[in-house]
Amino acid sequence: MIHVDLNFTEKDAIAIFRNAGLEVRMADIPVWFEYPHDGDSGHDEMIPMWSITNPHTGKPEKLKEYFIKYLEQKKADLFLNPEKLDIYNLFDKKL
Repeated sequence: MIHVDLNFTEKDAIAIFRNAGLEVRMADIPVWFEYPHDGDSGHDEMIPMWSITNPHTGKPEKLKEYFIKYLEQKKADLFLNPEKLDIYNLFDKKL
């Protein structure tokens, strides 16, 4: 496996969704916390975080979760289907 770190700021993620016409704001989002000794039970806590408004339901969703989903979706388009010329231009033309 080849590992590559790509770093994005929250500002980058916010801009992508705002540019798509979605509402991005801080909102209290429920986060599930399991009890340490009982994996079947736990509780939700409301945690303030950046959220995007789901255009289908109107509910806030975790920005980070959907940004990662977006990157996974775009990975094939951006990196796994390059133009032949893009690859050839990586190499030196000197003998």
